[in-house]
Amino acid sequence: MPIDLSTLLEYPITATALLPYTFFSYLETPEFTHDSFEGCIERHDIPGVLRLSLMTYLATIPKPIHRQSLIALQTRLAPLGYQTLIVAEDPRDFSHTFGMSFCQAEKQYRDLALLVLFKAKQPFSLLWVRETNGANYDLTTQTIIDKLRTWQQLCEFYLIGASVDWVELCFSTLPIDLMQFSEDINQFCPDILEQGLLKPIPENLSEQERFLFLEYALETQTIEDLANYLQRKQQLFLWWD
Repeated sequence: MPIDLSTLLEYPITATALLPYTFFSYLETPEFTHDSFEGCIERHDIPGVLRLSLMTYLATIPKPIHRQSLIALQTRLAPLGYQTLIVAEDPRDFSHTFGMSFCQAEKQYRDLALLVLFKAKQPFSLLWVRETNGANYDLTTQTIIDKLRTWQQLCEFYLIGASVDWVELCFSTLPIDLMQFSEDINQFCPDILEQGLLKPIPENLSEQERFLFLEYALETQTIEDLANYLQRKQQLFLWWD
């Protein structure tokens, strides 16, 4: 592997050695668009089924993950024709990735995240082999990729992570109509107002006051709170469970 992560970072990320790993998935949807996948596509013995495979390199890195360091790494790898994303941050993700029990994943990877590196011009190939979806909301991998491509026409962002049921974005610019964009996000990820904390937490709260604030916030958050969050944080975590 001709790439040494340590020479590419403005802000150091301590990582284990990169190890080769092939992700694959089986696809039987007619929605699949070949231009969003840059790995290997093979026809399965079952008519209408495709086998997608993507050769990658994996490394574990300690948490918490410094998002700006990851963006710096992406920026340096892109001209070399490589993509890098986070694919696991908790035992559930590790369990799904490596086919191990949750307990084993928690014991082995509790304080780690999994970084994946692969050769491609765009990051969407990873979503196909991770089978990223929001099945509970009838969102397929293709639906999610299409939505991200639509947003790319409105603003600039880095796709910094993706797994089975989540994607994470960091924005370098935001859409002009932030309220309309926030409404689109809410329709695309319906749990974002009810399950993700968007309001800033006041300082110097007692434990009980903090709990009451969190409870109140999750019951009363609005599209305006989401717009303010995007303006303040410049990042977005979308999940479908």
